[in-house]
Amino acid sequence: MNMDIFSFIQKFKTALPLTTALLCLTTLTAFSQTGEPSREPILRIESGMHTAQISRIGVDAANRFLVTASADKTVRVWELPSGRILRTIRVPIGAGFEGKLFAVAISPDGNTIAAGGYTGYEWEKTYSIYLFDRESGRLIRRLGGLPGLVAHLVYSPDGLYLAATLSEKNGVRVFSTVAYAPAGEDKAYGDFSGGADFDRTGRLVTTSYDGFIRLYATSVNGSLRLLTKTKAKGGQRPYDVKFSPDGTRVAVGFGDPSKVAVLQASDLGPLLAPDTTGVNKGSLNSVAWSADGGTLYAGGIYNDLNQNQLIRAWTDGARGGNRDIAPAVGGGLISHILPMLDGGIIYGAATP
Repeated sequence: MNMDIFSFIQKFKTALPLTTALLCLTTLTAFSQTGEPSREPILRIESGMHTAQISRIGVDAANRFLVTASADKTVRVWELPSGRILRTIRVPIGAGFEGKLFAVAISPDGNTIAAGGYTGYEWEKTYSIYLFDRESGRLIRRLGGLPGLVAHLVYSPDGLYLAATLSEKNGVRVFSTVAYAPAGEDKAYGDFSGGADFDRTGRLVTTSYDGFIRLYATSVNGSLRLLTKTKAKGGQRPYDVKFSPDGTRVAVGFGDPSKVAVLQASDLGPLLAPDTTGVNKGSLNSVAWSADGGTLYAGGIYNDLNQNQLIRAWTDGARGGNRDIAPAVGGGLISHILPMLDGGIIYGAATP
């Protein structure tokens, strides 16, 4: 199906709820009219794996843990490199969309998991980010009052800040992790914002379907100062964005068919357009640099004749040749790609 990732997220707001089978008991889940989740139990599935689309993934700095978020309303914690599941975390849920997760991140030290999506709206009419202790799975804090559903979450490399991008025209929020207090924001967005990334100096870059890529400086308290706002070159709908490890380049993946761009991190000026020959009907929404910055990866809705999803990789910092990798995931959107310390990548897919 040729569908960009924003449309993929929007689908959840109009689709019928997923029917489930194998049952387990959860608490703090059902919707109530009291302004908070009901404590009445709801029967839910437990199959040892996700049962709906995986929307985002996260990895700690030491590559010990992988976290995955899904529209099945769970976060799952996996051991690396074995892939053994360690824990299933169930967020407060309700009937229908409430509890569907579109964003997840794990703090660099691996201790805290942040998750969000269609979270909290049924009882508060605003959205929330849930913070969990990774070791116990316990809900330790809720960041509420957000005006849009949470589309993406990312920690700064030093772990001092958590950034959240939001749906509709609600922009970006930054929280200081000392007390998870609001620290910075920019509400002047014209559409959904699906991507954000910090570099090691504290700069933050974001994308939006309003066509702009924004670069910010963060102060010592986490407040944001807009450095530049640039209309995307090469595509109309910038989605994912990643700084290169050395902070000199920015890669952008687009919802537009077959578009990827590399920009100068200093001013977001165009640097190069990686070769996307052959990606005619697909899109390369998600991007990631290898740990050494030598290879750029991109994936999304791009498949071969057997409908296997492909990830394209460019060498020499995206200046060199390219090859297509066929991950063993069957069909389905490549939803998120992250680098690994050993030089490889880890990715999430819509196929659960």
